[in-house]
Amino acid sequence: TNTGKPAIFFNLQELAIDDEVIVITTDGLRYVYAVHNIQSHPLENFPSNIVYGSVEGALLKLITCDGYWQTNTQSYSDRLVVSTHLTRIEKPI
Repeated sequence: TNTGKPAIFFNLQELAIDDEVIVITTDGLRYVYAVHNIQSHPLENFPSNIVYGSVEGALLKLITCDGYWQTNTQSYSDRLVVSTHLTRIEKPI
C-alpha cells in the first residue's frame, strides 16, 4: 500500500498450480477455484485482451503488481496474473 504495509494480494506470488482459492459470499456459499496458470507480464505490454477478454466457463483472475518499483512512473514494472477455474460450489452447513 502507499503506507508501506502489505496489501491484500501481497503473498499472491506464493500460489502454485492446483492451489485452491476460495471466495465466500455473504450468504455462506464457498466458490472453490483451482489455480491453472500463473504469469507475470510487463506492464508496457500487458495482454489486456487475454486477461480481460471473453472466456467460457467460470473463471477468476487475480491481478497484482509484480517486478520492480519504477520511481519515474510511480508503478511496478510488471503485473502478476493468477488464472483459476471453478471446481465446485459448497453450500453452508
